[in-house]
Amino acid sequence: MFSKTQFGSSRLTSINKLIDSAYEGLFRVYRMSSTHTATEYLSGLLRCEKGHGNMERMVEKVEDSDYKRYIHFLSVSNWSAPAVNNATLRETDKLLRVQKKQSGLPTGLVLDETSHLKKGPKSVGVARQYAGVAGKVDNCQVAVHASLANGKFCTLVGTELFLPEGWTKDKKRCEAAGIPGSEQKFQTKPELALKLIEQITGAGTEFDFIGGDGLYGHNAELTRALDDLGRFYVLDVHKDETVFLSEPTFSIPERKGNKGRMPTNIKPDIQPVQLQDYWRFRSDHASLFG
Repeated sequence: MFSKTQFGSSRLTSINKLIDSAYEGLFRVYRMSSTHTATEYLSGLLRCEKGHGNMERMVEKVEDSDYKRYIHFLSVSNWSAPAVNNATLRETDKLLRVQKKQSGLPTGLVLDETSHLKKGPKSVGVARQYAGVAGKVDNCQVAVHASLANGKFCTLVGTELFLPEGWTKDKKRCEAAGIPGSEQKFQTKPELALKLIEQITGAGTEFDFIGGDGLYGHNAELTRALDDLGRFYVLDVHKDETVFLSEPTFSIPERKGNKGRMPTNIKPDIQPVQLQDYWRFRSDHASLFG
């Protein structure tokens, strides 16, 4: 199934044994097994040039493969993608526990999102939204991913497709696309990230920290939820993020004078500072901080 010229016969045998053992029965629908097609599809992804891994190219690269069989496997065959993801998570967890002992490095659960550019309106979740791959707003799908990483080893272990409000508010469109009723609700990307974290944690997966970019570090609901879970996290923040240098007290201030409306907004007794200003101050006065 895998190219012997590219992988070598011993690696070919080990990869096929791994798929047979880790994913045994997951691609079986009724009496038919699609394991062979799944392995061919993975072989095609690995053998195609980066950015050109479409089914037409796979058929050219993988001997005895069939375009229509790929279409049926991905679009019609009733195997469970979550079950395959869970199997990947279990295998990755086992391997990285061993790798952690060998490397002495902590294992991280890394959050990120990817975009896939699209031409039409049919793909599930497609909309004009920011596409990181293009660096601008474009017609695309966006998914939130979680990966386990230790040293130079990293594997995708969870993914959730982001559905814009234009989709979740259009029930007919969701039903026509085959989106389950339980998934037809709007969830922000940080909410999807927390969903992945809870699923991965619930599976007993071992990791030492959670990492991610400013999209996740800027979200107070997510960071509070991670605090509640007792999880250590290292998340980027925006440079204009404001922080308090000491714990503030919040209250409704008294009215000044006898004129004007009574204050109703809760305010802190000290003013926050932007992180970029705080970091600049630390850099200019490094001796004060040891």
